[in-house]
Amino acid sequence: MSAPVKCTTHPDELAGWQCRGDCKAYLCPKCTAQLVRLYTCCRCGGPAHRLSVPRRSKGLAHWIGVAIARPLKMFPMFALFVLLLGGIAFVDISSGTPEVHRIATIVKLALVTVYALFVVDAAAHGAPDSRTPLRVARALAAVLFVLAPGIVYAYFVGVPGAAAQHDHAMWLFGGLVVAYVPVALAVAVSEAPMASLMNPFTMFEVAWRLGRTYLGTLVVVAVLVAAAVSLATGGSASLKQSVPTPLVGDAVAAIPWLWSLGALAAMIGLLTYVHGDRFGWGHTAEYVEPLYPKMVALGARKLADRSSAAAGMTGEITRLDAAERADAGKLDDALRTENAARAIKLYEGRATWSAAAVDDRKLVAIARCAVRVKRLDLAERLLDDAVARKGRSCGQAMLALAQLHGDSLGNADRAAALYASIVEQFAGSDVAKVAAKKLAG
Repeated sequence: MSAPVKCTTHPDELAGWQCRGDCKAYLCPKCTAQLVRLYTCCRCGGPAHRLSVPRRSKGLAHWIGVAIARPLKMFPMFALFVLLLGGIAFVDISSGTPEVHRIATIVKLALVTVYALFVVDAAAHGAPDSRTPLRVARALAAVLFVLAPGIVYAYFVGVPGAAAQHDHAMWLFGGLVVAYVPVALAVAVSEAPMASLMNPFTMFEVAWRLGRTYLGTLVVVAVLVAAAVSLATGGSASLKQSVPTPLVGDAVAAIPWLWSLGALAAMIGLLTYVHGDRFGWGHTAEYVEPLYPKMVALGARKLADRSSAAAGMTGEITRLDAAERADAGKLDDALRTENAARAIKLYEGRATWSAAAVDDRKLVAIARCAVRVKRLDLAERLLDDAVARKGRSCGQAMLALAQLHGDSLGNADRAAALYASIVEQFAGSDVAKVAAKKLAG
């Protein structure tokens, strides 16, 4: 959805959410309540989801701005690398020996590479996470796999040097690096299979799918590379002279070119963040942005219906006969202690259970017990029942049912259909993220 929508209750207000419950109303901040990351409709109490737009609907200029601002979002890391590079430069200049200069150059190159890869990954995923180091290592391996032959050749030619300026092979290799490295990094941080990372043809196929988007990114990256090189060679020297304090001046001199490097690395990572579905990573429904990112839910949760429902449930529980109430207590104890066999025996020990005694959450828990004791038919029946109730655990029930079909029952088509339905119905939730990864894998 890209066009502005008005709130159903307040026609003068913009709607940032839509109810997925009974009323299906468009909701403004006053009509939407938030609990942690879940939104609810203040009209009917049902779940609500944010209205969103595809990330790719935003122009290149928008994402250039995001890339330029990325080092600021990672300021602690940016400041750390600035200090490290400044310290190494200070030691290098203070020593003045060729051996120290050679070591300092290698260390600075390593630091710059690690920083760039971390920024690529952070831009691709929105923020660093526990798997960032692994993806960074994969990205480094994917790039070195192709760069290694050229680096060896360049070493023997003597780059930089006069001979390299007239070597057509070096110019051809340089052009391939410019065209190949960005897409290789973008695919590497998407957690694609390692076999794909080592296949250059896969990378060029991805670049072809991206088309003009990739060409535009290459142009921006080339401009930022030129800016970083210019600042590193000329601008840093003049900036250092303006701050004569040792070490501090070296650190300050690293800020402009390291910022440019971070911006170009972010542009590469944004290829994955915006267009990852084009090269098979994730579902299209994942690559969306809130229609109004700064809009905040201000409403109060609707408690009337929930209270009446709770009162009704309490009434139903009190109307349970003593035997069912006792069996429900035993079932709860079995589930709490994860005694799968006893839980299944207690559940099947009664011909029928009322919804008050076994709600959809308990159905999911019993189904998991059934999977552990290899009662797959029972697990499928329980999960189907839980999904049909459309309660609070509907998403978890659908996810468990999809996993059951895909992992245990061998029904890949049914599992894929369920995963796709989860991504569509519960966009932005944890179950949707799990389902999207399953679809991508």
